[in-house]
Amino acid sequence: MITIKIAVIIYVLIQCLSVKVCAEDLQNTELLHLIKACADIGDYNYETTDKNELMLRFLYTYRNFEIITDKEPFITQSDNIKMCRTDFVRDAVYKAFRLDAPTPSPANLTKLGYCENNGYYYFTGGYSEYFATDVRNIEKIVTLDDGTFYVIFSDYYQEGTNTPQLEYSSMQIGQDKDGYYVIAIDMDDDFTKLNTLLKPMSETGIFDNLSEYLPAFIIVLTISAVGFVFYRFFLR
Repeated sequence: MITIKIAVIIYVLIQCLSVKVCAEDLQNTELLHLIKACADIGDYNYETTDKNELMLRFLYTYRNFEIITDKEPFITQSDNIKMCRTDFVRDAVYKAFRLDAPTPSPANLTKLGYCENNGYYYFTGGYSEYFATDVRNIEKIVTLDDGTFYVIFSDYYQEGTNTPQLEYSSMQIGQDKDGYYVIAIDMDDDFTKLNTLLKPMSETGIFDNLSEYLPAFIIVLTISAVGFVFYRFFLR
């Protein structure tokens, strides 16, 4: 009977630890995919960035966004005009930015550099290198008082044949029932605005600092509990 109780206790503790670790791994994976998809967009702010400019940057780096959607871009090219499937663009733009992709008519192709017609987005121009920004690691996740996340990450930026440069950048990321989405991007961030986003000594900031040590705390607690059970039933 004692052996069964010990086994049950150990099993429950292991399950609690495993769920915590799996949840963190899933969060980091989803955040990394979103960050990698959007890094080459460059600086962006939901409130101030022109949506047509955002659409051009999106179309120029459309391949980056394949990691956050199951839609296929089915890109084709005729002369200097490229065509990308409308369902791919709309799905990826919504998932990345929670925006409805603008659908300018073909008459706007010359003026805006892109348009939508008959199931395709048509655009001219583009970048020659995808994933020019090599996102390396999430360095810090700060939960802001409005429930969004300020994510600091390291990356190597390469332009043309230049040697990749290490930089630290940030994204402000929201979360809803559909997952994570980008609110703002600041590549090669100087982090001066971080203090304006955080309230001094806020409870959110305090718990964020403690959360870094939570996995280690759970491991120590698990080992201590197993040691106590072993001592209580076998050594006494």
